[in-house]
Amino acid sequence: MVFSPDRTLMASTHGDHNIYVTNVRTGECVQTLKGHPRTPWCIAFHPSFCDIIASGCLGGQVRVWDLNCGSELWVTDGVIASLAFHPTERLLVIATFNELHFWDWSEPQPTTKVLTCNEKEKVRYVKFDKVRMPKRKKCGPMLTFRWATNW
Repeated sequence: MVFSPDRTLMASTHGDHNIYVTNVRTGECVQTLKGHPRTPWCIAFHPSFCDIIASGCLGGQVRVWDLNCGSELWVTDGVIASLAFHPTERLLVIATFNELHFWDWSEPQPTTKVLTCNEKEKVRYVKFDKVRMPKRKKCGPMLTFRWATNW
């Protein structure tokens, strides 16, 4: 379950493979997003746009939904463990197995893939953080991720 940046909408994933978008104030389901072949495992609102949601499912499908006009789709082999939008840009980072994929969803597939040192190091979580350098110099958003080693 996630909230839109303005906190007016809530999106939640369900075992029926759908995502339900609910008006927080009224409790009314305002939209049902359908199309994943398996249960959506992770979901995120774009931090700058209340009408953009990303979801990743157990079947390896990633969708970026525009609540006004449909979705874009990318499919990979395996479970989508985590995903995160860049705070201001048209970039989605997707974690699956020991890989991070960087996708501008106006393109048909991610343009960059980064791997951990070995296949036993699985990426479990990705997130963009805003960081500041000393003396108030601004630095761009920093991508952080966590991984687990399966022995």
